[in-house]
Amino acid sequence: MFTGIIRDVGRVEAIAMRDETRVLEISTNLDLSEASLGASYAINGVCLTLVKKSREENETNTTETRSSWRFGVELGPETLAVTTLGKLASGAMVNIEPALKMGQALDGHWVQGHVDGIATLSSVELDADSIVWTLHVEAERYLPYLVPKGSITLEGASLTINSVEGHDFSVTLIPHTLQETTFSGLGVGDKLNFETDIMARQIERLLNYRTSQQCNPPQA
Repeated sequence: MFTGIIRDVGRVEAIAMRDETRVLEISTNLDLSEASLGASYAINGVCLTLVKKSREENETNTTETRSSWRFGVELGPETLAVTTLGKLASGAMVNIEPALKMGQALDGHWVQGHVDGIATLSSVELDADSIVWTLHVEAERYLPYLVPKGSITLEGASLTINSVEGHDFSVTLIPHTLQETTFSGLGVGDKLNFETDIMARQIERLLNYRTSQQCNPPQA
């Protein structure tokens, strides 16, 4: 489980194929000293499993040595088919969030890391020192979950929906969000992973089930 609060922007250092699985190696400034293999990390909003890690020492311009980490995650055929991760190339920057721990603040909203689909960035407008994005969702089945003032996850970041019109919805990116994510490098036509609010989906499923049971009661 995640919250949609990006903790670091990492860099894809290497990509390898193993049968139908793609392995990404990502560098990060997060401290992975206590991270265990098998731990969950959200990469651009996709929940993935840490399969390896290593520590690297980097020299800075001030002759100091700074420690950073490099870790590996595996992308299966389904992940490659339904998310944007299959389009990543070496050098690409990615949003990273470790899984939520008990006792940590829930600053965003409940995020599973199970991407629903891909939205297309169709408009970028300035609003004072912020940016307003309009995005298009093609699939009809996700439209009921696009609720004004409701939550949505884009590339792993928890955002609030401003408005909804048909298949389009808008969000506002404040300067802090632009600084702490990969969003400043995106433009019209780019594709983004989106995940709708799990609470809304669970409620809809429960109501639909109860309605079906009332209309078609079990036979004795």
